[in-house]
Amino acid sequence: MTTDPATMLTAAQVAERLGISTRTVSRMVARGDLTPAHKLPGDTGAYLFDAATIPEPVADDTINIGRRKKLPSWWKANAG
Repeated sequence: MTTDPATMLTAAQVAERLGISTRTVSRMVARGDLTPAHKLPGDTGAYLFDAATIPEPVADDTINIGRRKKLPSWWKANAG
């Protein structure tokens, strides 16, 4: 599958878009909650995500996922 590099997001960009840390992005990938489009070579290769699979959240459209963390409500609807 070929994906346009112009539409790729880094883990940092995904984290910013979702309002979470890059560590949380990594944990979500490990749990299978987020699927990267590509992983760069090497043990510490960066994840790249297709921007179309990470929608921009709407302001105040969040659900509580812990003491201080929130994700957009669309996340629950689209997860698993």
